[in-house]
Amino acid sequence: TDTGKVIWDTAMGGPITTSPTITGGLVVFNSSDGNVYSLNARTGKKGWAVQFAADPSLVPPVYDGTTLYIAAGDTLYGLDPNNGSKRSTIKLPTNILIPPTVSSDSVYVITQTNELYALTLAGRKRWSVTLDAAETAPPLLAGSLLLVATQPGVLSGYDAGSGKLVWRYAVQASATDSQPKYPSTTVYAAPIVAAGTLYVV
Repeated sequence: TDTGKVIWDTAMGGPITTSPTITGGLVVFNSSDGNVYSLNARTGKKGWAVQFAADPSLVPPVYDGTTLYIAAGDTLYGLDPNNGSKRSTIKLPTNILIPPTVSSDSVYVITQTNELYALTLAGRKRWSVTLDAAETAPPLLAGSLLLVATQPGVLSGYDAGSGKLVWRYAVQASATDSQPKYPSTTVYAAPIVAAGTLYVV
Protein backbone atom coordinates (compact mmCIF):
# COMPACT_ATOMS: atom_id res chain seq x y z
CA THR A 1 0.00 0.00 0.00
CA ASP A 2 2.97 2.35 0.45
CA THR A 3 4.45 1.94 -3.05
CA GLY A 4 2.00 -0.02 -5.20
CA LYS A 5 4.71 -2.59 -5.94
CA VAL A 6 3.42 -6.11 -6.60
CA ILE A 7 4.31 -8.34 -3.63
CA TRP A 8 3.06 -11.57 -5.22
CA ASP A 9 0.61 -12.87 -7.78
CA THR A 10 -0.77 -16.37 -8.28
CA ALA A 11 -2.47 -17.82 -11.35
CA MET A 12 -5.60 -19.90 -10.72
CA GLY A 13 -7.52 -22.44 -12.79
CA GLY A 14 -10.39 -20.16 -13.77
CA PRO A 15 -11.58 -16.55 -13.73
CA ILE A 16 -12.15 -14.91 -10.34
CA THR A 17 -15.34 -12.89 -10.66
CA THR A 18 -16.07 -11.66 -7.12
CA SER A 19 -14.16 -9.87 -4.40
CA PRO A 20 -12.05 -11.92 -1.96
CA THR A 21 -12.31 -11.87 1.82
CA ILE A 22 -9.64 -11.99 4.53
CA THR A 23 -9.82 -14.63 7.28
CA GLY A 24 -6.92 -14.19 9.64
CA GLY A 25 -3.80 -14.61 7.54
CA LEU A 26 -5.60 -16.07 4.52
CA VAL A 27 -7.14 -14.58 1.39
CA VAL A 28 -10.21 -16.62 0.40
CA PHE A 29 -11.97 -16.31 -2.96
CA ASN A 30 -14.27 -18.21 -5.30
CA SER A 31 -13.32 -19.27 -8.81
CA SER A 32 -15.47 -20.19 -11.81
CA ASP A 33 -13.59 -23.50 -12.03
CA GLY A 34 -15.90 -24.65 -9.21
CA ASN A 35 -13.45 -24.23 -6.36
CA VAL A 36 -13.01 -21.98 -3.36
CA TYR A 37 -9.34 -21.26 -2.69
CA SER A 38 -7.24 -19.87 0.13
CA LEU A 39 -3.85 -18.21 -0.22
CA ASN A 40 -1.40 -17.01 2.38
CA ALA A 41 -2.04 -13.25 2.49
CA ARG A 42 1.64 -12.43 3.00
CA THR A 43 3.27 -14.82 0.51
CA GLY A 44 0.54 -15.89 -1.94
CA LYS A 45 1.32 -19.54 -1.24
CA LYS A 46 -1.64 -21.80 -1.96
CA GLY A 47 -3.46 -23.19 1.06
CA TRP A 48 -6.61 -25.30 0.96
CA ALA A 49 -9.10 -25.67 -1.90
CA VAL A 50 -12.68 -26.98 -1.80
CA GLN A 51 -14.64 -28.02 -4.88
CA PHE A 52 -18.42 -27.57 -5.15
CA ALA A 53 -20.91 -29.25 -7.46
CA ALA A 54 -22.67 -25.94 -8.18
CA ASP A 55 -20.83 -22.80 -9.32
CA PRO A 56 -19.66 -20.82 -6.25
CA SER A 57 -18.27 -17.90 -8.24
CA LEU A 58 -21.47 -15.79 -8.44
CA VAL A 59 -21.51 -14.69 -4.78
CA PRO A 60 -18.46 -13.47 -2.84
CA PRO A 61 -17.52 -15.34 0.36
CA VAL A 62 -18.74 -13.91 3.68
CA TYR A 63 -16.75 -14.22 6.91
CA ASP A 64 -18.30 -13.50 10.32
CA GLY A 65 -15.12 -13.89 12.37
CA THR A 66 -15.50 -17.62 12.98
CA THR A 67 -17.15 -19.23 9.93
CA LEU A 68 -16.73 -18.70 6.20
CA TYR A 69 -20.03 -18.76 4.25
CA ILE A 70 -20.08 -19.87 0.61
CA ALA A 71 -23.20 -19.76 -1.59
CA ALA A 72 -23.16 -22.37 -4.37
CA GLY A 73 -26.39 -22.80 -6.29
CA ASP A 74 -29.25 -23.30 -3.83
CA THR A 75 -27.01 -24.21 -0.89
CA LEU A 76 -25.22 -22.10 1.70
CA TYR A 77 -22.13 -23.78 3.16
CA GLY A 78 -20.35 -22.88 6.38
CA LEU A 79 -16.62 -23.65 6.20
CA ASP A 80 -13.83 -23.73 8.74
CA PRO A 81 -11.58 -20.89 7.50
CA ASN A 82 -8.44 -22.69 8.71
CA ASN A 83 -8.77 -25.82 6.57
CA GLY A 84 -11.92 -25.47 4.42
CA SER A 85 -13.80 -28.32 6.10
CA LYS A 86 -17.59 -28.04 6.00
CA ARG A 87 -19.24 -27.12 9.29
CA SER A 88 -22.82 -26.67 8.05
CA THR A 89 -24.98 -27.08 4.95
CA ILE A 90 -28.19 -25.09 4.48
CA LYS A 91 -30.26 -25.97 1.41
CA LEU A 92 -32.88 -23.51 0.12
CA PRO A 93 -35.64 -23.91 -2.51
CA THR A 94 -33.89 -21.79 -5.18
CA ASN A 95 -30.47 -20.34 -5.96
CA ILE A 96 -28.71 -17.74 -3.83
CA LEU A 97 -27.48 -14.76 -5.88
CA ILE A 98 -26.85 -12.18 -3.13
CA PRO A 99 -24.28 -12.47 -0.31
CA PRO A 100 -25.88 -13.49 2.99
CA THR A 101 -25.84 -11.34 6.12
CA VAL A 102 -24.73 -13.08 9.31
CA SER A 103 -25.37 -12.05 12.93
CA SER A 104 -24.37 -13.74 16.18
CA ASP A 105 -27.31 -16.17 15.98
CA SER A 106 -28.89 -15.84 12.52
CA VAL A 107 -28.11 -15.82 8.83
CA TYR A 108 -30.27 -13.82 6.43
CA VAL A 109 -30.45 -15.07 2.84
CA ILE A 110 -32.29 -13.83 -0.27
CA THR A 111 -33.00 -16.36 -3.02
CA GLN A 112 -33.51 -16.01 -6.76
CA THR A 113 -37.30 -15.96 -6.29
CA ASN A 114 -37.07 -12.88 -4.02
CA GLU A 115 -37.68 -14.79 -0.81
CA LEU A 116 -35.93 -13.41 2.27
CA TYR A 117 -35.13 -16.10 4.86
CA ALA A 118 -34.00 -15.69 8.46
CA LEU A 119 -32.31 -18.92 9.52
CA THR A 120 -30.53 -20.18 12.59
CA LEU A 121 -26.84 -20.89 12.10
CA ALA A 122 -27.81 -24.57 12.02
CA GLY A 123 -30.22 -23.97 9.13
CA ARG A 124 -33.61 -23.94 10.88
CA LYS A 125 -36.01 -21.33 9.49
CA ARG A 126 -36.98 -18.53 11.87
CA TRP A 127 -39.16 -16.66 9.36
CA SER A 128 -39.42 -15.76 5.69
CA VAL A 129 -41.03 -12.99 3.65
CA THR A 130 -41.60 -12.46 -0.07
CA LEU A 131 -39.99 -9.24 -1.29
CA ASP A 132 -41.97 -6.96 -3.59
CA ALA A 133 -39.22 -6.91 -6.24
CA ALA A 134 -35.72 -8.14 -7.01
CA GLU A 135 -33.07 -7.19 -4.48
CA THR A 136 -30.13 -4.96 -5.39
CA ALA A 137 -27.76 -5.41 -2.42
CA PRO A 138 -27.17 -7.71 0.56
CA PRO A 139 -29.45 -7.17 3.58
CA LEU A 140 -28.07 -4.71 6.12
CA LEU A 141 -28.49 -5.50 9.82
CA ALA A 142 -28.76 -2.28 11.83
CA GLY A 143 -29.61 -2.96 15.46
CA SER A 144 -32.95 -4.77 15.50
CA LEU A 145 -33.77 -3.85 11.90
CA LEU A 146 -32.92 -5.70 8.71
CA LEU A 147 -32.76 -3.22 5.81
CA VAL A 148 -33.38 -4.51 2.29
CA ALA A 149 -33.07 -2.52 -0.94
CA THR A 150 -35.19 -3.66 -3.89
CA GLN A 151 -35.95 -2.39 -7.38
CA PRO A 152 -37.06 0.21 -8.28
CA GLY A 153 -35.38 2.11 -5.45
CA VAL A 154 -37.47 0.90 -2.50
CA LEU A 155 -35.86 0.46 0.91
CA SER A 156 -37.68 -1.69 3.49
CA GLY A 157 -36.98 -2.14 7.18
CA TYR A 158 -37.96 -5.51 8.68
CA ASP A 159 -37.87 -6.51 12.33
CA ALA A 160 -34.89 -8.88 12.43
CA GLY A 161 -36.51 -11.09 15.06
CA SER A 162 -39.96 -11.56 13.52
CA GLY A 163 -39.75 -10.48 9.87
CA LYS A 164 -42.53 -7.91 10.37
CA LEU A 165 -42.36 -4.92 8.03
CA VAL A 166 -41.61 -1.83 10.15
CA TRP A 167 -41.31 0.83 7.46
CA ARG A 168 -40.86 1.28 3.71
CA TYR A 169 -39.37 4.20 1.83
CA ALA A 170 -39.20 4.91 -1.93
CA VAL A 171 -35.92 6.65 -2.72
CA GLN A 172 -36.62 9.79 -4.71
CA ALA A 173 -34.93 10.22 -8.09
CA SER A 174 -32.91 13.38 -8.71
CA ALA A 175 -33.14 15.74 -11.68
CA THR A 176 -30.82 18.11 -13.53
CA ASP A 177 -31.38 21.05 -15.85
CA SER A 178 -30.89 18.81 -18.88
CA GLN A 179 -32.58 15.66 -17.58
CA PRO A 180 -36.11 15.34 -16.23
CA LYS A 181 -36.92 13.69 -12.92
CA TYR A 182 -37.75 10.02 -13.24
CA PRO A 183 -40.67 8.51 -11.30
CA SER A 184 -38.38 5.92 -9.74
CA THR A 185 -34.71 5.15 -9.28
CA THR A 186 -32.40 2.26 -8.40
CA VAL A 187 -30.33 1.62 -5.28
CA TYR A 188 -26.95 0.76 -6.80
CA ALA A 189 -24.96 -0.30 -3.74
CA ALA A 190 -25.44 -1.69 -0.27
CA PRO A 191 -26.72 0.99 2.14
CA ILE A 192 -24.63 1.78 5.22
CA VAL A 193 -25.48 3.05 8.70
CA ALA A 194 -23.17 5.41 10.60
CA ALA A 195 -23.91 7.32 13.81
CA GLY A 196 -27.65 6.68 13.55
CA THR A 197 -27.99 7.84 9.93
CA LEU A 198 -28.77 5.61 6.94
CA TYR A 199 -26.92 6.44 3.71
CA VAL A 200 -28.26 5.21 0.34
CA VAL A 201 -26.68 5.58 -3.11
